[in-house]
Amino acid sequence: MRKSKQIFNLVLLVLFTVSIQACNDKTTKKEAATEVASNELPDHSGAIIEDEIPSNVKTGEFTIKAGAVLETLYFNTDDKTFASIAKDYGKVVAKNGGTLLAKFDIIKKKTERSVTHIAIVQWTDSSGYAKAAKSSTFAKAKNNLVDVGFFASQQDTPVVLREDKIYDFTSAVTIMTDPCQMPTIMQVIGTYFGKIGPVLQKYGIAQTAFVGPHPGAPQTSAKMYVPHMMGIFQWNDINDVAKFQNDPDFTEHVDIRNAVMSKMEYVYTKAIL
Repeated sequence: MRKSKQIFNLVLLVLFTVSIQACNDKTTKKEAATEVASNELPDHSGAIIEDEIPSNVKTGEFTIKAGAVLETLYFNTDDKTFASIAKDYGKVVAKNGGTLLAKFDIIKKKTERSVTHIAIVQWTDSSGYAKAAKSSTFAKAKNNLVDVGFFASQQDTPVVLREDKIYDFTSAVTIMTDPCQMPTIMQVIGTYFGKIGPVLQKYGIAQTAFVGPHPGAPQTSAKMYVPHMMGIFQWNDINDVAKFQNDPDFTEHVDIRNAVMSKMEYVYTKAIL
């Protein structure tokens, strides 16, 4: 048996630089530094989930690097074609200094987007992406590509994927109409996660990553997917989703979240390991 420690840190620093930067144009450097510090979201949990991983369970481990570009590709294709695309594009990515971090099969979704598979690539130098995006391999992949998003984490985030777990890609568009509204919105989200943290623990849910749009996202010829934030959550079982969403301990707090959200999408996946 292997033991995996997952920090149940549901409210990582999600101060999106692209929003803060627009606000900081109106302030002095000193005021900007104060603003960034004051808008860091607190960690309301402080709990560590220790999970025994059976020796026969496949796992995959990687680290999302702070500030790196996470190229998240959403495909609509069959398993065989996706495997071929991921293999070929992975080679191009490696050749240009990037890393194909993970691949996922969609098993359930609540979105109008026709997504069947997801791939995540990490670029520590976005110039590498520019070269990869000009390749014939990427051009071929576009035939099966729904869209692509570019995200970033504000801190190094270790990730352990397991074949016996479910991974939920939750993305959201907030009611923000001015970038300066984002700090206030994130305070509300921080309060929300503080309330539902114990409920999530009840269902054994752990967060894998919480990211926002990359402020220096590279140019792409593909259709862009640009929600204001995205969380990747680990669930024990797909059936737990409905149980959680109908739990009175959750539903009594959901209005807090809904007050600042205009749209939310959910894609439930299994990691391809």
